Amino acid sequence: MNRTLTVTLTETVKLYASLKFEEKGITRLKEGATVTFEETGKFHINADGKECKVLRLRKNTRNYYVLEELS
Repeated sequence: MNRTLTVTLTETVKLYASLKFEEKGITRLKEGATVTFEETGKFHINADGKECKVLRLRKNTRNYYVLEELS
């Protein structure tokens, strides 16, 4: 799948260290940064019950994951 999306962020985004999406071990990207995300083809239901698309950010040898809410 690995379709890439290059985005300039308009708000602060949480980067999760694993696909468990726990608050422990998260980092953040500030608004205004330009990043390239890859689509993973996976979906996650967040705590509010909304379905989110899982995107991956590769940074050096690490993978970080971002949740994008579907409307």
